[in-house]
Amino acid sequence: LAEEVRRHPHKAIVLPPEVYNKRLRDFRNLNDFLAWGHAEAIRGVLEQSPAKRILVDQFGAEHLVLTALGVWMRVQVDAAAVEWNALAEALLRFAEANDELPLTGYTHLQRAMPSSYALWAAGFAAALLDLRPLLDAAREVVDRCPLGSAAGYGTPLPLDRALSARILGFARVEEPVTTAQLTRGSAEVALLGALAAATGVVTRLAWDISLFTTSEFALLRLPEAFTTGSSIMPQKRNPDVAELLRATSAQVRSARDEIEQVMLLPSGYHRDAQLTKAPLVRGVRAGRTALRVSAHLVGGLVATPQPLEAPLYAAAEAYRRDRPFREAYREVAAEIREGRFVAEPA
Repeated sequence: LAEEVRRHPHKAIVLPPEVYNKRLRDFRNLNDFLAWGHAEAIRGVLEQSPAKRILVDQFGAEHLVLTALGVWMRVQVDAAAVEWNALAEALLRFAEANDELPLTGYTHLQRAMPSSYALWAAGFAAALLDLRPLLDAAREVVDRCPLGSAAGYGTPLPLDRALSARILGFARVEEPVTTAQLTRGSAEVALLGALAAATGVVTRLAWDISLFTTSEFALLRLPEAFTTGSSIMPQKRNPDVAELLRATSAQVRSARDEIEQVMLLPSGYHRDAQLTKAPLVRGVRAGRTALRVSAHLVGGLVATPQPLEAPLYAAAEAYRRDRPFREAYREVAAEIREGRFVAEPA
């Protein structure tokens, strides 16, 4: 989390051992001593960036931690939605720009049937848009305010939890109060699950780009900015960005799985829960970065169409012949083997 912290106003309280020991003797209570250190850190941050409200995530009540995470995740969901849509739009623009260009369709990585660049790109766009409801569902899970649940069992104070939820922009209060601890990790898993689905599409897209830009396929060309040179082979340009994008789905899924495993706990608060923050930030960062980079990558792709070979039309030709399909299938297969097949596009 160090890199994330450095991007925002922050303050570190550094105490040499002798100062630490003296302060602890003065306070006579470790919690009071730690609270002093935290207050000093907050004062240092406020001197850099004034704020009307402060959410504390250490030496404070657990419901404050959950609330801070909820606010952060809500922001991340909304930002990811924009990036998700931007990638789909980039793919649709590519499809529209290359609408008339033919492309070989592959099954089992073998040439199979005639297709087009438009169908290829639009298919990925549709897959992303079909999965968007997962992100919307994640926002529903995230958009609940746990503030006021205290340590998980509420407080005798007459708190207006609904007012707190409205002020912080949450759609509703998380209740009963015991729910806040029982769902700890669920919102994180929901968000990372949605990003895992999106990056799963990104992985398949990156795989296609990696293959199609090889000299063996020669169906796409990447801008030089998205490639790197070889260390010892001057003739090569490597699709490093596409290759790194292929791995992001694994990063996001592993972060989700880590949180799921940590939170297999009894009811109530447990200190294990603090170990879910790092994988959450790591997974969300990887997922959002993949969506943003992929949109730029697609925007720079250049189609390099190749002539479609006659055998790609074999299935269509078999359907056209006036005989049972299996007979026509065997007939066309024999013509291909003997080099006599000359079918043309319908």
